[in-house]
Amino acid sequence: MICTNNTTAFWWRAFSFVCITIGTALAFTPRILEAPAMTARASSILFYRDPDYAEQDELDRVRMRLEEYFAIDRQSSILREGIIAEAKARHMFLTSTGRSFRELEIELLQSLENSDDALDELVHLWTTEKDKNAAAAMLHMQKECSEGLVDEEAMLEEMTRQFPGWAEPHSRLAMLLFHQGVDQLPRAAEMAERAIGLKPWHFEALQLLVVLNHCLKDPKKAMRYRRLSLPPLSAKDNNRMRKKWVNDAMNAAAQLWGEAEHTTNRITVEHATRFLVQAEHGDYWG
Repeated sequence: MICTNNTTAFWWRAFSFVCITIGTALAFTPRILEAPAMTARASSILFYRDPDYAEQDELDRVRMRLEEYFAIDRQSSILREGIIAEAKARHMFLTSTGRSFRELEIELLQSLENSDDALDELVHLWTTEKDKNAAAAMLHMQKECSEGLVDEEAMLEEMTRQFPGWAEPHSRLAMLLFHQGVDQLPRAAEMAERAIGLKPWHFEALQLLVVLNHCLKDPKKAMRYRRLSLPPLSAKDNNRMRKKWVNDAMNAAAQLWGEAEHTTNRITVEHATRFLVQAEHGDYWG
């Protein structure tokens, strides 16, 4: 074959065009990074190509996006822990132990239909339904008392602040204030009302409210709480009133359990973004 200048120029242009085409295709083809096994979400972040970073090296883009991902993850984890702590204080976050406590409580309530045997067991359950340290402190109060019950009052005050959803410290504080005299009766009534607001079937707090309102010269309230109190056993009518009280108590306990399950599910399942938005607006518990 005889190569003329025109022929040489033609083949040179064709060769250059092919090289440019291949180079361009390679330049805009995403590089496959070899990395350890990742979650689906992290993997999607690694292989996402953002046009705003077209001038950056691929590894820089990957590093930046992973840092962004883990920063969000750390932020949501911190927020999640805060929400769990608040839910626990409100008695609205359930662990396996918490579920066992609630199940046992409903069983003990049901046994009250025809017997008073479970009364002491329920009081003990309410005393120990928080963490070990709080339970130990509550049990210690039953064995030893400081002069003037000063230490016990301070400890119960702290517990009501630390665990606003725990009924028993409110009930114990109400009883302590009642024994301090007339000046403390209104506050004692307030603490007892908080206790039954948290646990409407708290028979000790209900009985105390009957006495407190008699002392406060409020017979209407005294009668109201008397009607809400645990009725005595009565063989004459086959414990009809007691059974109705037990049924109402079990329904209330089951409803609060359901609300706690719902709150627990929201905390453990919802996406971090919803945590951030709701916490920022302060309406997570709304």
